[in-house]
Amino acid sequence: MVECNDVWPDSGAIEFNCCGATVENNITADPRFCNEAASDFRIYEQSPCAAANAPPGCGQIGALGIGCSQTPVERLSWGKAKHLFR
Repeated sequence: MVECNDVWPDSGAIEFNCCGATVENNITADPRFCNEAASDFRIYEQSPCAAANAPPGCGQIGALGIGCSQTPVERLSWGKAKHLFR
């Protein structure tokens, strides 16, 4: 069983075609680390991996918990920003 994982960056649908395994409650979302450049892999309070935001029944996704509560800023290309408003 493969469940309650965050597969990032998104490389497409999560598929597992072996041994009758099931795939449930996985997400493909930016985990929003506090400071990835400084190897601080704790997550923002608003992270989709935080227990309050994770899929039902998952709890926290990942080894490290919440370490910062600022609103993260996501860098977007101009094309992606325009796409959000179409």
